Amino acid sequence: MPSQQEDSSVLDAFMEMLLDSPALAPPPGVESNFIDPPSRRDLSLGILIPFLVIVVTMTLIRLYVKLFIVKKLHIEDYFLLLAFAFEIGHYVPPFHIYTYAPIIHQWDMPIRNIKKFLLDFHVGAIFYEATILVLKSSILLQFLRIFIPRGDRSFTFWMTHIVLWTNAIFYFIIIIMQIFACKPIAKIWDPMITEGKCLNTELLYLVCASFNFALDAAILIWTQKVIWSLQMSTARKLKLGVLFLAGTIACVFGGLGVYMNVRLLRTEDQTYIAGIMALYTFPETASGFLVLCLPVFPKFFKYIMVKFFPGAPAYFKDLKEKLFPTKPRSPHAYAARENEDRNERRQRSLWHITTDASMSQSHVDTISVEPKHSNAGSSESGKGSVEV
Repeated sequence: MPSQQEDSSVLDAFMEMLLDSPALAPPPGVESNFIDPPSRRDLSLGILIPFLVIVVTMTLIRLYVKLFIVKKLHIEDYFLLLAFAFEIGHYVPPFHIYTYAPIIHQWDMPIRNIKKFLLDFHVGAIFYEATILVLKSSILLQFLRIFIPRGDRSFTFWMTHIVLWTNAIFYFIIIIMQIFACKPIAKIWDPMITEGKCLNTELLYLVCASFNFALDAAILIWTQKVIWSLQMSTARKLKLGVLFLAGTIACVFGGLGVYMNVRLLRTEDQTYIAGIMALYTFPETASGFLVLCLPVFPKFFKYIMVKFFPGAPAYFKDLKEKLFPTKPRSPHAYAARENEDRNERRQRSLWHITTDASMSQSHVDTISVEPKHSNAGSSESGKGSVEV
């Protein structure tokens, strides 16, 4: 009669054999390849590394400008730091997945690796949702500060707050549901746990992706609508509008995310589809950092040019005059132009970032904006100042 120790050895051997078997039966005519499986390493690194560089660069430049040039932080800057921390957490699981399963088919992955993959995917999804929650909140807070005068309670104010709080509440609920999607929690990533129950996580991902895409589109349309309702020159509207047009990237990859989530519901090869779907989240979050950080770039480049290339502005001005000579003007026209230039220097640059009142006047420029249609219920006359 076999001893208990022998039974345990047989069971251990069986479990090892099971863990080394394919996580999915291969299609007819295809054999599982655990040694050197076909993968998308090029796609993985081609997306992860460049967009990580973009996120880090954008964040460092904005923080440098706000801390050392402008010397003032706003609430969205603190949110930016939190979003950056979450985004780094978002990048860690994919780089770990790259070491053992860089977008490979599920039949080329042993069951022992599927556990690691599901855990990495689960952690990455939570950090992604936390990043989106904080990043979009930061963008909308910056939008409120730029375009809504203090004390204003116009339609623009309330509509922006509705979008802001809808985003925050939805993603908070989604994060909680993701963390506790299974009971016990480990069942989310451990296929060997048979007891307990889980939510339909694939459907949860699809709902989240659909809402995210709709919110990206709503933010993009709403910001452009408000910008183009301002009473300023078309050139200035274009400059402001371009800052928020980076959100178009988020819409594109958000739409691709919805498409891949639908495919995830319809396929058994989930590791391959989920791997590609996860990669689409990185251009999306990077575009959010672009929207938040692009407004400081003119200030940053101006600082760099003045500090390291002091003769460059005059050189480019002379070059512009040579390439695009202006028409001769009458003495009265020159006098009027000089007066306009003097007044312009006193006004805030369009790309201005708010500074402390104690700072020198050279850092404080102002540009007034006024919506075309002010609300009667607003506490202001509809006139405010753009503070980017």
